[in-house]
Amino acid sequence: MSRSQNACRKGDYFPDIQGMNACRNCRKISQGRADKKFCSLECKNEFHNDRRRKIFGADQRKVLNGLQRNFLEYSSLLSNKTSIELNFEACRIRGIDPLLVTQTDTKGNQFCFGFRIEYLSSNQVKISSP
Repeated sequence: MSRSQNACRKGDYFPDIQGMNACRNCRKISQGRADKKFCSLECKNEFHNDRRRKIFGADQRKVLNGLQRNFLEYSSLLSNKTSIELNFEACRIRGIDPLLVTQTDTKGNQFCFGFRIEYLSSNQVKISSP
């Protein structure tokens, strides 16, 4: 068998090779817990980031990143308030996309991670704490 056919591939997992494990990302042999899968936090993060890039296409990543940005901005804006009104331009400047929502209830109310989103007249949006 040639060396290339026998070589480990990124993502392979070889448990309990004489009490050691091979990292799922870099294949480095490391000691530790019996169920240890990665040699370091950096390898674990790189492995999962690569996996997410393969699973989610560019459009899906854009939506997920937008929802995450919205959540962080809503949390920041409402840290000491119960609600706030913004126009769409102010949302754009802050990196918020008020059209991204995670839930619509049976009454038609829209939410983004528990924050209630109300669309007002004249390109205004009202965001309320959960």
